[in-house]
Amino acid sequence: IVKNSFSSKKNIFTEEKELKAYCSPHYHDFYEIDIVLEGDGISECNGEVFPIKKGMITFASPEDLHSYRIEGNMHEINIQFTYDAVDTSLISFLSNVKNNVIYVDDVVLYSIYSLFCLLHTSDDITASKEYSSRLLECIILSFKDKFKTDTVKETKPPSVLHIP
Repeated sequence: IVKNSFSSKKNIFTEEKELKAYCSPHYHDFYEIDIVLEGDGISECNGEVFPIKKGMITFASPEDLHSYRIEGNMHEINIQFTYDAVDTSLISFLSNVKNNVIYVDDVVLYSIYSLFCLLHTSDDITASKEYSSRLLECIILSFKDKFKTDTVKETKPPSVLHIP
C-alpha cells in the first residue's frame, strides 16, 4: 500500500509528469485520478486491462488495485486527494463506477487540463482549501457523466402532454 504524503494543511496533491516504466500493482490510502495527455501502454485496474492512450482517465479509490506498463514515454497529470477534499456525493458516485477507466476527446481533455493548471497553481492564487476543492470538483464533473455506475437508474415513463 502506498501511503499519502499530504501536508497537514492540504488534502489535494497535483503533479504533471513523464513516466517511462512499469508500476507494480498497488493500493493506496487516498483517491487518485490519472489523466493521460500523451503516451501508450497497458493499464490494469482490478483485473481488467485497458489500453493507455491520449484522453484516458483512470479513477482509483483506496480499494482499487492498479498498475501500468508504459511503451516509450507517457505524459500525464496526476491528482491525489483525501476523502474530505470533495463533496461526498462525488466520492460515492466514483466509488460505484463499473470500470475505473474512461476515454475523453480532445475538447474535454483541454478543459480538464486548463482546470488542472488552476488547481496545480492554486496555492499561488489563494491558500483556500475550498477554492482547490471546488476546482477538483469541476474537473470530476467535466468527465463524470462518461462513467457508468453499478447503480441501476429508475426509469420513468415519458409524460403525456394533454392539449385541451
